[in-house]
Amino acid sequence: MRLSTFIATLALLQCVAGPASADPASDGVQILGAVGWNGADCYGDCIDVLKGQRWLALVPGRDGWSVVPTQLSFDDVDSKGIHSTVAGAEFYLSHPAILTGHATTPNMRFKDNARQFYPTHTEPVRFVFHDRKYDVMAEGDEVVLRSGRRRTPIGDINAEMESQSTVSWIGDLDGDGEVDLIVYKSNTKNGQLCLLLSSVNKDPANIAAEVGCQFFSG
Repeated sequence: MRLSTFIATLALLQCVAGPASADPASDGVQILGAVGWNGADCYGDCIDVLKGQRWLALVPGRDGWSVVPTQLSFDDVDSKGIHSTVAGAEFYLSHPAILTGHATTPNMRFKDNARQFYPTHTEPVRFVFHDRKYDVMAEGDEVVLRSGRRRTPIGDINAEMESQSTVSWIGDLDGDGEVDLIVYKSNTKNGQLCLLLSSVNKDPANIAAEVGCQFFSG
């Protein structure tokens, strides 16, 4: 099942605007799933914010993933969803650090539910990217990305809240040779699709920093 199809089955979007960006030069919304958003749940001036942003489509293809400039229409989003001038996108991104063109990804394949982490499924995912070894693993109630001594929390798992985290995409979006991630996090109350970029990270102990999320109500 395509991730975008899975997201479409979730509850309606509660609020598009994510937390404050780790990059002060970036305002507004940093990520949208290609489907599953209802404009009736966009409060205040968020539609105007979305229309004023520069959007990029993250698109899978035979030769891998590409980041392509696109124009998005939100005029009939409540009935028709988001319209893009680029077909086949899984995600729409808006951040000044992201580069257009081919987006390199690790040579890895997720089998079954290997990219999902929840209280009863915590098997680590290991991969190599640009000669660096990485691990996505559960540590207590957290899901973390590790490379050597560096460590970045990317999600959480909690039996009481039924929280789980899914690694939706891994690769290089900003051209610095480090991994960037898209992670879907959910619990009994809500869900959020989050973008993490390595180039905006200012902490040498971390790998990437979360720059924004698309929120879904539970």
